[in-house]
Amino acid sequence: MPDQRRQHGRRLAGLLASVAALLGVGLLLSACSLVAGAGQPSAAPTSRSAADAYNAAMTLTYSGKCQQAIPVFLEALTKNPIYVNAYSGLGNCYQAIGSFNEAIAEYDKAIQLDPTGYGLYMQRAGAEYNNGSGGSAIADLNTALRLAPPQAVTYASIAAAYDSYVDFADAVKAYTLAIQKVPGNPSFYEQRAQVYLQMEDATRAYADYRTAIEVSPTTAVRATVYSDLAGAYQGQGDYASALAAVRQAIQLLPNTARFYATAGDIQRDAGDYTQALGSYDHALRLVSKGPDAEKAHEGKGDVFARQGRQALAIAQYRAALKLVAASDTTTKSRVQGKITSVQSGQSQ
Repeated sequence: MPDQRRQHGRRLAGLLASVAALLGVGLLLSACSLVAGAGQPSAAPTSRSAADAYNAAMTLTYSGKCQQAIPVFLEALTKNPIYVNAYSGLGNCYQAIGSFNEAIAEYDKAIQLDPTGYGLYMQRAGAEYNNGSGGSAIADLNTALRLAPPQAVTYASIAAAYDSYVDFADAVKAYTLAIQKVPGNPSFYEQRAQVYLQMEDATRAYADYRTAIEVSPTTAVRATVYSDLAGAYQGQGDYASALAAVRQAIQLLPNTARFYATAGDIQRDAGDYTQALGSYDHALRLVSKGPDAEKAHEGKGDVFARQGRQALAIAQYRAALKLVAASDTTTKSRVQGKITSVQSGQSQ
């Protein structure tokens, strides 16, 4: 299940941001009025209030400037040592810069002040897991699940955390709770299906995809789920079923370039290069820019590389590179790596 496993790093990297969004942490939060905790950080006094310092620190955090935000969080805590959100924000910044022990210490202080704040346990779990304490991270997620409000989005967020920490059984349980709250949401079935695939339980995964298709509220959503199901079959090496699924997506939305590019990828992996090139060309007739066009050019490059047609492969990879967003360094690096491999005589 390489596609699902590659998603692990992305989900883990984005987990902290999703937790912050779930908790509603924003720039207008004011100081908490809970009981005082031990250990009061010191910082140079200024004329601004703790809340103003906190808001300034959060602005720096949202701008990706955690190193600059840390002393401002400390300033807020000097002025209000029972400011739970400031401890949490400080912990997030320490975690962002890789200072996991320091992050855990700040989350400990926040939890001492607010022992029922389920999101704090989720944040601490992230630092613990990244610090090599998987058992402690799972224990914190268990506490978060017990304290969490009975809301589908909350359960799904905790499920994603379990998944990121490779606790698939608990991830399934949490997604199931989300589904029980909102049985008509196809995304929850898809997310649980991805976990099942990582558990090598394809039968349950495909069943979840089928349910997601059944409950899809619109044609566009249904087509997307069919395409996702095709990717799941492709990851399992079942190319016939993958093609059947993506063709269902194409039938529902026949002018969607992404689906033709997906069909091309499946045909490429199945070794049907002629059909793959036809699907990629169809995608490129529909779009000439954007990620779908990039995918089609890259796919054509893969086919030519496997056929030993190096010049054509390099030309397609270079066409793909021109379409990659400047900020998408991952895709740029991948495609450039393919060019280098072809130039050195290696096939994709």
